[in-house]
Amino acid sequence: MRPEIQEIAPGVVLLGRYSPYQVGAWVLRHGSEAALLEMPPSQAGQTAPWKDCEAYCRDEGLVVRWLLMSHGHIDHSFGYGQYRRSFPKATLIVHRSFLDWYRRALFDRVFSSDVEELDLAGEPLILLHAPKHSPQDTLVLFRGTACMGDWSLGAHPDCNPLVSPRRKLR
Repeated sequence: MRPEIQEIAPGVVLLGRYSPYQVGAWVLRHGSEAALLEMPPSQAGQTAPWKDCEAYCRDEGLVVRWLLMSHGHIDHSFGYGQYRRSFPKATLIVHRSFLDWYRRALFDRVFSSDVEELDLAGEPLILLHAPKHSPQDTLVLFRGTACMGDWSLGAHPDCNPLVSPRRKLR
């Protein structure tokens, strides 16, 4: 069953929520280019998220330029292999903190700064390393929208102690 596609903001599209944890699969788009954010696994009775991404991008005439993950937890990254096969020309880029959990060879590009600026057809796409929920947390800023997986603003308590409170505040 195909999910209902929602344009949350201009160029920010939620294709659906997948796996038992309801992780969103996102398409960030501008002109004829796209970035895919999150690589959740699929579950029985649900269309695979990478197949929905393929269909959406094909139907909209989009070339996938970037593959992005908000952090390394498996509900956000377990579909990695299928996304790589579906979008072999896209660049998978992550912050160097992913290397604590994953091998370097899995990624096309690793950035070390706290801020990395990319673009989609000339529109800025900003990756901001901001660990709070996990050491890899990456906020994705695009067209006035902040995309963040399992991350909350303010003093709201987090579900795990992976990042120290002092570092979260910084």
